[in-house]
Amino acid sequence: MILSYCSFLSVAQSVSSTEERLGKLEAQMDQQVSTITNLQSQVNAVIKQNLALKEALFLQPTISEFKTDELIYKLHEAVGDSTSGTVKVYMTVTNTSPEDIDNYQWESLKFMDENGVQNKSFSDYEVSVGVNNDGFHLNSLYAGAPTQLILTLMNIDKNAQYLKILEGKVFKDSRIVNGTFTDFERSFIMRNIPIKWK
Repeated sequence: MILSYCSFLSVAQSVSSTEERLGKLEAQMDQQVSTITNLQSQVNAVIKQNLALKEALFLQPTISEFKTDELIYKLHEAVGDSTSGTVKVYMTVTNTSPEDIDNYQWESLKFMDENGVQNKSFSDYEVSVGVNNDGFHLNSLYAGAPTQLILTLMNIDKNAQYLKILEGKVFKDSRIVNGTFTDFERSFIMRNIPIKWK
């Protein structure tokens, strides 16, 4: 009788021990499932970014400089604010002519991301010349001196990895040169500009 009670106690302890181990294993599995789900989400984000970058490799390289008749536009970087969906494009424009320009004025700005989404309206962007001046009013560009341009693009898709097209339309200058009426182009176009989201 005592022997059978000891056997029963031993079996009961074994069952209790097995249940504890099963409970611990289930808790570990739940933790591992949670970790795997988190890692899968991170992997999916990296895959999406890599696919966009891979597609960009097959495109023309980023144009970081554009020359017109009397100006050189240089792209420095495009920085996105992931909270607001605003992208600031930092550039400089240098007047390469021997004289100061006092009638530099923007007409419009067009942009499009790699998914083909374009700016919808005039209110989707701002242009500042020399940091504090509105690009849509008359501005001065001093000969041989780079002037800072900040293009603020609004309502950009926060998943966009780059700007496919950035086209700055600037009013031409027309004047008589050597007895001939001549137009001086001032507009530019740049492509495949990577966005650094912060």
